[in-house]
Amino acid sequence: FVSCPSTPGDLSRCFSNVVQLSGQNSSLQPGISSYHGFIIRFESDSTVNQGRWAAVTSFDCGLLSVLPPLVLSSSDVQFRSTVGFTCLEGFRLEGPQFTICGWKGRWVPSELPVCTLITCPKEYPPAGGNAKAEEISFGYMREFFCRPDFQLVGRKFSHCNISGQWTDKVPVCEAQKCPGLHDVLNGRLNMTGPVKVGKSVLITCDEGYLLAGHDVLTCLTDLQFDFPLPVCLGK
Repeated sequence: FVSCPSTPGDLSRCFSNVVQLSGQNSSLQPGISSYHGFIIRFESDSTVNQGRWAAVTSFDCGLLSVLPPLVLSSSDVQFRSTVGFTCLEGFRLEGPQFTICGWKGRWVPSELPVCTLITCPKEYPPAGGNAKAEEISFGYMREFFCRPDFQLVGRKFSHCNISGQWTDKVPVCEAQKCPGLHDVLNGRLNMTGPVKVGKSVLITCDEGYLLAGHDVLTCLTDLQFDFPLPVCLGK
């Protein structure tokens, strides 16, 4: 608070880092210059303010200096102006969403937010298969593969979305199978039903019968057995 000369006029000499000032009683409204970033407004006139003119001053705030991916909503630096913060696509804002230019040219809050890269969780590839992805951040894709003796059940591709989640679940690699063998007349199989790739079926003949063909059949990757089904012939 400072008292200035009774004759109003240019009161700029009263302004050295002043927060509030007033002038002596006068029938004239004082002429006040704004300089060095001050913003000046009158709180009241001489009648209300006990025969004095009162003015309140404040500073403009400095420019906010940020780099992408952080983005400002405006470049306004005037007293009481609000500047919002956002991030470029693919980044998540962490910290205050806005700041306000306050008294003495200070931004409130003073700390700037940060933009963190949106990433999706790491997940194990399917059993019997593998997964390929350049990155696990927003916008990237991963691809799933199964071993030759397995079949992919589910989506082959999945994308990392803006929420940091994969668009599809990890698929399943199911073991491929050869069709089940039908019964052998006068013989028997050691297993029934579809046969997984790489697995074998043993065929034996009943007593009094001889096996014509191979007694062991193996399921190959083309989902065919390596030999035709044998027959059991009477002696």
